[in-house]
Amino acid sequence: MANLRRQPATFAGGTSRTDSTPYPHTPGDRGWDGSGNEYIYCAYTGTIHDGCLSVISRDGAFTIAPYAVGAYGNVGVVIAGGSSDHAGWVQIGGYTAGYVQAAGGSSLGTSSGRALVATSLSSPATGLLTVSTGTSLDSDQIYGMWLTQLTSTGTTSVDSTNTATSFVNRTGLRTRVFMDHPYIRQPDSTS
Repeated sequence: MANLRRQPATFAGGTSRTDSTPYPHTPGDRGWDGSGNEYIYCAYTGTIHDGCLSVISRDGAFTIAPYAVGAYGNVGVVIAGGSSDHAGWVQIGGYTAGYVQAAGGSSLGTSSGRALVATSLSSPATGLLTVSTGTSLDSDQIYGMWLTQLTSTGTTSVDSTNTATSFVNRTGLRTRVFMDHPYIRQPDSTS
């Protein structure tokens, strides 16, 4: 039988900060902002950039890594970038407050478009590919994630004090999404 625990009643700072050990929260803690957007506290396994799609570990340890081609499982959007000795909040529900960086795709991706997994990655790694409706296989879809605006190009800029993990002066496609516990299905077996 599982032991239950209560979610923290108060949180150490906002979603845009990263923490070093000892972490003020336990990986796996969940929180909601005033708009009802949902976040999960995760430990980082390596350098990860804010605004990027991340894969949440399937072992219950609530660690995250940047999306890699062929990865599957629960995903979210990193709010504040960091490195392997950090932990922070990953958005898994609601409308993204900031932009989500796309690995590529089409600026034709609008609210009627689709959020897909990338077949190749840009740097920093990000796994979101934006397309217009009906231009891909269902097996490539990020389930539980929908584009909410026209995909745009432009410089994504965040906290310039943390240049190692931010998108300062980075250009490319970006968009906003709505999420409801997004995930990527395990690829079908080929043998």
